[in-house]
Amino acid sequence: MRSPSGFGWSLFSIVCCACVGGGMRAPAAGADPASTPDVLAESPDWYERHPPCPEGALIRGAAPPVGREVACQLPDGTPHGPRTTFYGDEHKAEESYFYRGQLDGTFTAYYPDGKVKEEARFVRGVLEGHRVVYRIDGTKEREGEYRQGKESGTFTTYGPDGERAVVTEYQLGRKHGSMVEYDPTGHQRTEQEYRSDLKHGAFRGFSPDGTLIEQGQYVEDQRAGLWTTYHENGRKQTEREYVGGVLEGPERRWYENGVKEYEGQYKKGKRDGTWTYFENTEQKVVRTETYRGGILIGRRKT
Repeated sequence: MRSPSGFGWSLFSIVCCACVGGGMRAPAAGADPASTPDVLAESPDWYERHPPCPEGALIRGAAPPVGREVACQLPDGTPHGPRTTFYGDEHKAEESYFYRGQLDGTFTAYYPDGKVKEEARFVRGVLEGHRVVYRIDGTKEREGEYRQGKESGTFTTYGPDGERAVVTEYQLGRKHGSMVEYDPTGHQRTEQEYRSDLKHGAFRGFSPDGTLIEQGQYVEDQRAGLWTTYHENGRKQTEREYVGGVLEGPERRWYENGVKEYEGQYKKGKRDGTWTYFENTEQKVVRTETYRGGILIGRRKT
């Protein structure tokens, strides 16, 4: 049996101490998980309480300086009750609670310096409820809700300075709904719709000052239909058409002053036919180019 942070089980020697002798009442097999006593939430040093373990379980191992693990186990070695591991000194590595071999209740992991690394909750071996992961400097890295062991609802990922970086909607472990990315200053950078882990729906991209610079649609993870980009002044920059993620049909581009720069056609993702280029003041044609299957076969200046 391994813990979520990778600490393995070892053979514990039975430690005789003043706290062993009675037994904390545990729910009978098949009892409602919500009724399981959460010893860790009541006391960080559960092994110093009397009695330390649920009925039928014995405390094994020892805290530093004698040992590096202390836990409650049934006579056959099955974890049952609280468990704490250490880094070898007084700093804890993990605190968890088991019910007949399954994580059940509060789970907390720590960095070697004592700062919290992860906080979560389990119900009969499955993640359920809020989970937070922290960086070693104490800032949050990611947090969100779990249902039946899967990401469900809103998850937030944070940047190195604790700023919000990405906010994503999940449904049963898959991206489903909106995903919004932010720059380090907190301004929205992109907004994308997902369905069952695939990009599906509207996409919008923004400049640092919040100006819309790109928009379009995805269908099952592929660009589809009209995609438009914009200059920083808000005027249209390009228009392109996609079919199944491949450029197909007209492409047009404009200068920042609103005058058309060029126009042409794509066929199966490659330039095809005549492309016309204009000067940037009076829409005068300056040259044309002819393509076949993406290969330039002719050019004429005017």
